Amino acid sequence: MARIYKKGKTSLVSSILNILGLTAAFAALYIILVQVHHDFTYNKALKDSDRIYVLTMPDRFSNNVYSTYVNRQMSEAVIAAVPSVEAGCCAANLGSLEVSVRLGEGQSSIELRVTSFSKPAIDVFGFELVAGNLDHWISNTDAVMSESAAKRLGLQVGDHFQYGSWNWTDVTVAAIYKDMPVNSDLSSIDFILNLGEAGMSDWTQWGWNYFIKLAKGADPKEFEEIANKVAYDLWVTEFDIDESDMTEADIEASKKMMSPHLIKLTDNYFADNVGHPGKSGNRTTTITLLVIAIFVMLIAFINYINFFFAMVPLRLRSINTRKILGSSRFQLVMSSVGESVLMVVIALGLAVAVVTLFRQSTLAALIDTPLNFGQNLGIAALTIGIALLISVLASLYPALFSTSFNPAFASASA
Repeated sequence: MARIYKKGKTSLVSSILNILGLTAAFAALYIILVQVHHDFTYNKALKDSDRIYVLTMPDRFSNNVYSTYVNRQMSEAVIAAVPSVEAGCCAANLGSLEVSVRLGEGQSSIELRVTSFSKPAIDVFGFELVAGNLDHWISNTDAVMSESAAKRLGLQVGDHFQYGSWNWTDVTVAAIYKDMPVNSDLSSIDFILNLGEAGMSDWTQWGWNYFIKLAKGADPKEFEEIANKVAYDLWVTEFDIDESDMTEADIEASKKMMSPHLIKLTDNYFADNVGHPGKSGNRTTTITLLVIAIFVMLIAFINYINFFFAMVPLRLRSINTRKILGSSRFQLVMSSVGESVLMVVIALGLAVAVVTLFRQSTLAALIDTPLNFGQNLGIAALTIGIALLISVLASLYPALFSTSFNPAFASASA
């Protein structure tokens, strides 16, 4: 009896430790995969994201380095001159500024995020209007607002609100748009003011971001060839440059300086040779996280196999007794696999609790994207799939091995 009790206690403790190890592995896998997926798909959920580019200019002090700050006058001239441009817009910045918003004087305020775009941004980024239109989105006192922000404030098209702090600005809601994809630079924006003609006639202002949407099938290189000539000619005209007073080397240097360059918006997140108008990431860090996730699951897989092999001597007499009583080998194998799946399901349930606690802790700030299961159904399904695959593969061979012995021999050996 003491021997049976000791075996049972050993089996229970091993099972509990294995479940806890799997819980940690599955929770870590889900959290890491959410971050990796966020990084590799950033801005890709935007409509026609493969045709949206950031307009940049060469850095004057470093080779093969580009700046996203450009001049409005030059950028608009380039957009007008290149036939392959479907739309182009200006942004004060692609990020957003947090401001206090209230419905009127004396009303309590909430914090929302605002940015300023020129009107073509609606076409460039594929904003989908759900109410109103752009006819009244004219100046920086007119706003298009996200659907979620409008619901928070209880606003409709034509309503007014104020933003600021001690100096409040009155704004009219011109239109409401469907919330933009979470995994993009536009998701954090609550309302957008019309940039209007700001900086259009000032050649000295080089603090604007421009975004270009090319027509389907258009070649960015063709855009750059035309844009380079337009930008250089405009620079010569604006500053009344006399090329006869310049050396050939000076002319080439000037042309290189005035040569617009396109970088795909979806590539800009990882780009290390350009300033970032929105969020940025590090490809090496993301790949390292992915390797860590694979390594964690590899350790969990090896540990799980070792667990089932370690349990073979403890289960051998029971398995072969059931053989003698008429159970088929298939039934015994499926029973072992079923036990493995049950352990994994328990571990997955505990992993859900761990992730939930992680989301509510200060550690969640280490992750750049929400960990909600509803927003990451694909990652959750992948994690479950990997878990179930591990449970089957890790238990199948030990089950086949433990059921391969002759019942009489196995019973005697046990």
